[in-house]
Amino acid sequence: MNTLLKTTLVAAAVIAPTWVMASMNAGDVAGKSEAEIRSSLESAGYQIKKIETEDDEFEVYAELNGKLYELEISANTGEITEIELEDDEECDDD
Repeated sequence: MNTLLKTTLVAAAVIAPTWVMASMNAGDVAGKSEAEIRSSLESAGYQIKKIETEDDEFEVYAELNGKLYELEISANTGEITEIELEDDEECDDD
């Protein structure tokens, strides 16, 4: 029983940080350049589909856990200002 408990605790310690890292929220800082944003989101588990620049913000289309999201990120602060769940049709690789 003691060995099973130790194994469970070690597995939880390895897996738990992945659950915590694998998302970002509005208010988090992702970066002020396309390269910084790409690196930040990919390290959080997102697969980047497309990044567009519009006015003073980046619009990032990225997949996480099989769902497509649009993230709006301020070009001035690097802060994520909005995250929306999107339809797959919204992200066509033009």
